[in-house]
Amino acid sequence: MFSPSQTLDFSRADIDNAVSLAASTIAQRPTIAQLTAAQAILSDSLVFLRGDLGSGVRLILQLAFGAWKILTASIEDPRADVLVLGPTGKAARRLSEVFETEAKTVHAALEYDARTRAWGRLRSNPLHHGLVIIDTLHMLPDDALYALIKACPAAHKAIGHDPTCLAAPAGLPNLGTTIHLDERIRIPANCLPPVAAEIGLPF
Repeated sequence: MFSPSQTLDFSRADIDNAVSLAASTIAQRPTIAQLTAAQAILSDSLVFLRGDLGSGVRLILQLAFGAWKILTASIEDPRADVLVLGPTGKAARRLSEVFETEAKTVHAALEYDARTRAWGRLRSNPLHHGLVIIDTLHMLPDDALYALIKACPAAHKAIGHDPTCLAAPAGLPNLGTTIHLDERIRIPANCLPPVAAEIGLPF
């Protein structure tokens, strides 16, 4: 039975297989680190991906998106839906083309009222999506990210992290331990793109 606060989870084997299948449909061949990052997105509640230009953050998000579609293809559950978000209208339009699905701004998805400065979607009125993708963090106000995390308790959340931002955004509770991918998968660091993952549980 659908619960708006319960994450839709899959076995590690199913996630690995889905990510591999998704990778086979993408022209660019992903690295081991990029595959592992995509697997982490579908395993954890909140993942920040941080990398310099060309490190493949968007490729990782595409892998996670494709793998999620494979995992949920036969599931009739509102949490099977994916929500792709951009910080601005222009960014959302670009993401609609990249992911071939309708993307929204964070403010639109969370039903922000500029007059009252209130968010229509919070924990008391959550979004049902099982996977939420934000392409970039650097143009997103801290209060919007805070509201998004509260509004998506049942979602695996993946956020492209500004490479110049070394810490969690101000005002947010502790998101958990920062895990570098070379520590997680134990392969030489020089084989990895400059990507890091911050993993934590929603509050």
